[in-house]
Amino acid sequence: MADLRPIHPGNELIKFADDTYLVIAADNNRTCQEELQQVQEWANDNNLRLNTGKCKEITFQLPRVRARKSQNLPPLCLDIERVQQTTVPGVVFNDRLSASDHINYLITSSARLYTVRAIRVLRGHGRPQQSLNDVPEQRSKRGFYAAPAWSGFSTAGDKVRLNSFLRRCRKLGYSEGSMTFEDMCAEADEQLLADLLMILTAYFTDS
Repeated sequence: MADLRPIHPGNELIKFADDTYLVIAADNNRTCQEELQQVQEWANDNNLRLNTGKCKEITFQLPRVRARKSQNLPPLCLDIERVQQTTVPGVVFNDRLSASDHINYLITSSARLYTVRAIRVLRGHGRPQQSLNDVPEQRSKRGFYAAPAWSGFSTAGDKVRLNSFLRRCRKLGYSEGSMTFEDMCAEADEQLLADLLMILTAYFTDS
């Protein structure tokens, strides 16, 4: 897969295991068809097949651009379905460049673990209180996966909703501590910076 590269400058091909993301700048929207055909030819040459049924296309537009009625979206490529949101390893992105859909997912999925019934079942099986706190606490940390990538797109309303949810969990005894959404994001940013510094230090030390 090392020889799979974009044809036109400004376009990017990002690969995660068996997922590939083709990122095309607005100025290059006419190159989409050519780039996808190149991916399709590469797949054929390597005894693979581009499954267009599983491919999705999403077009990001800034609000001021979206407001222009004359703004036309580029045509679909290879009959690939155009969607308004997609999940990129664990994070929900929408075409409005907003974190609201991802935050909706976090609250909805986490709420299933913070139900009275779930805690009662665990307590009925002899789980100590600390373990009852650990389950939601670990789920909360998982929910902030890749937070430096999406937290900056959250609105004031999104932050209010998440902080309200965190307070409700603490009030019901499902989690401990007093960290807010902003505190968790700052902690994630600091951890990312520390990891980057460690990698850079190791790189320059080896070189």
